[in-house]
Amino acid sequence: GTTQFLNFRLGSKSVPTMNDLLRSARKLGAVISINHPRAPTGEICMGCGWTPDPPADMSLLNAIEAVNGGSEMTTYNGIPFWEHQLDLGYRLTAIGGSDNHRPLRPLGQAGAIGRPTTVVYAKELSTPAILTGIRAGHVFIDISGSKNRMIELTATCGADTAMMGDRLPAAQGAQVSFNVHAAGVAGAAIELLEDGKPLKTASLSASPASSETLQVAWPSDGQRHWFLAEVLGPDQKPWLLGNPIYVNWKSGK
Repeated sequence: GTTQFLNFRLGSKSVPTMNDLLRSARKLGAVISINHPRAPTGEICMGCGWTPDPPADMSLLNAIEAVNGGSEMTTYNGIPFWEHQLDLGYRLTAIGGSDNHRPLRPLGQAGAIGRPTTVVYAKELSTPAILTGIRAGHVFIDISGSKNRMIELTATCGADTAMMGDRLPAAQGAQVSFNVHAAGVAGAAIELLEDGKPLKTASLSASPASSETLQVAWPSDGQRHWFLAEVLGPDQKPWLLGNPIYVNWKSGK
């Protein structure tokens, strides 16, 4: 792929705002992500946190780095920030990044290259297809970079079907059938969350070859909701984090 830089000529015109920059990036076809949004900003890490003033238009963004190099179990965890944006109605794809500044760090350590791993459902192995998958939210995060763990979330309502990142219409009283499929996660638990709260949990067997599908029937109230699946290890640490299926979301944000 190619990298394009945004250049602004400063003179009599005012300095471009954050939203000006975001709109220009979108016109260039960029995928725009907020990295480590809850990192400290100040002498510890100048400009690391997400503190735009005035606030940015979140609808101009595509993604949030929900997991950053081992931060998922710290106060800098970006997952609550991402979920809050979902609650506000912004469809932003959760991605993960190692933020690696030391390329010789052993691969098993948090923050090593490939840990976490952003796993993208793409129609082909190409940069445009991967970026399209991220924009669409067809993504899950393998937080430990295991290479063999997998989670899928699908849903059906009447003749409509959806996968992670998709919208799904469901009129009041209609039944939505969710299916969570996980593999390579022996001894863990899989959860389906509705608007960030556990809807149903299933524990998996300890067999290394085990895989399981969690099926959940949900009667729609006709309102807007987001549903996602995750896998928690025996110590309750997150292993896999999926992106939502958006029920009754309008186009726009």
